[in-house]
Amino acid sequence: MKHLRIGGLVLVAVMGALLTLHGLGGESGSHPEDSSRLPCARQPNQKARTGEVRLRFDGCHFAGYLYAPESSARHFLEFYDSVLGLQHGLEDLVVEDIRETGVSAHTRFAQVIDGRPIFESSVLVGQGSDGAIVSLHMNYHPSPEVVSGTDVIGVEQARLLAMDASSVAELRMPGREREVWFATPGGSLRLAHEFWIFSADPLGDFLTLVDAETGKILFLENRIAFETGSGKVFWPNPPQTTGQTTFADGNDATTAALDAARVSVTLERLDTGTGLLKGQWVDTTLPGGIADASFPNEPSRVYEYDRDDPRFESVVV
Repeated sequence: MKHLRIGGLVLVAVMGALLTLHGLGGESGSHPEDSSRLPCARQPNQKARTGEVRLRFDGCHFAGYLYAPESSARHFLEFYDSVLGLQHGLEDLVVEDIRETGVSAHTRFAQVIDGRPIFESSVLVGQGSDGAIVSLHMNYHPSPEVVSGTDVIGVEQARLLAMDASSVAELRMPGREREVWFATPGGSLRLAHEFWIFSADPLGDFLTLVDAETGKILFLENRIAFETGSGKVFWPNPPQTTGQTTFADGNDATTAALDAARVSVTLERLDTGTGLLKGQWVDTTLPGGIADASFPNEPSRVYEYDRDDPRFESVVV
């Protein structure tokens, strides 16, 4: 399912009005009047509102529409911007990716300041089969302060420093580069050159950040050194894969037909040395990599759950 586009801003405005009018009750979810408490299984603490943190909220229920995932996600985030520590108006959140299956949707935003994204920032909003917001994953920097925004060394010198840092002697293919903000532990931002270096000697996909003012290597990781897992998901969705149109949500209950509609997928670039569902493309753990029994954790790297298991949603993400 492709998400609807009607002039971008026009659709956002129209859908925002519809959500405001129809967000109370109904099959689209609930719209609590108290914007100081998330309609989720747990609440953010003071650190979440004032510091750079990675947060996960599940068990949420807030009105939304599957045919308008971006508008639904923005309406949810705007309603709770204060409690989540988000910038009022969400002007720093730019859509990076929308994934739709027909029975769920996930909208990912990047945090962008002055046209440049903050490195590895993300706000991911998940929707269930009735369109309601059901989950929120955040890596967001409240009130960041730019302390170094000058490009002194230039992109060519930065590229040489990045290649030298990984002792790259030969490339496999052309790399990618862009300017980003690097958030320091204190929350301030430094301008940096981000490089993806696809090296043949030594073998590696080196993600490297070079400080644009000092030339210091701020981040370096070989992201070819990951494990591969597998899982079962709905892809793209049960009606399309089976031809049946009579499936009912049943409050996330599973059935033999729904179980049979799952398909096996490959989960790439997972972190080594753990069974948690965590890697380059996803991180379903709490800050610090903390996870309890409700989180996917399979040393075998096989993540196969029924639809009524809350871990199923993590695999879909």
